[in-house]
Amino acid sequence: MRRLFCGILVFCVGATSYSQDLTVRRGAETLTATKVDDKIWLLRMDGEEYFILQRGTIDTLTKRIAIKDAVIERHEKVLAAQDTLLRKYGVFENAANEHIAVQKKLITTADSLYTGYKSLYNDLKKVIGLTSFAVTGSFGLVDPPGGSVRPVGAIGVSFQHWLAQYQFGKEFKGVMVGYFRPF
Repeated sequence: MRRLFCGILVFCVGATSYSQDLTVRRGAETLTATKVDDKIWLLRMDGEEYFILQRGTIDTLTKRIAIKDAVIERHEKVLAAQDTLLRKYGVFENAANEHIAVQKKLITTADSLYTGYKSLYNDLKKVIGLTSFAVTGSFGLVDPPGGSVRPVGAIGVSFQHWLAQYQFGKEFKGVMVGYFRPF
């Protein structure tokens, strides 16, 4: 029934496109449509308003609506995917922040241990008598070829593992530089 009515309306529009008013008959009732635009008519029927359009215009509008619906559906899918990514990034960010907090605690603990061990090392050096600098002295005997045994002395300075000494004795002078390594 609706298709027939739409067909009649389209026929009437085509038949009376040169006039200002369009008259549509439904049974014994006569309805008047007013021209809104070049190819659009407005019809009031049963308390509701209807637009009368050409079939080609309706087809074009239907295609445009379908295209717009497809674009909207695509955008909704993209938005849904982006929302999923945002949630995943939020979870990753929370995990990263927790990891950073743990790492900061570990760094604080390591700094505390380093300070403690450094203090312990310095205390141990004082107890044992280890220092970076030292004054050294030594005494010995030299038996040169063709001579007799003579006493020799040495005085020097050491820094960490390096040693420099000046040696002296009767008719004997010398400098010695050395490196020592504890086992």
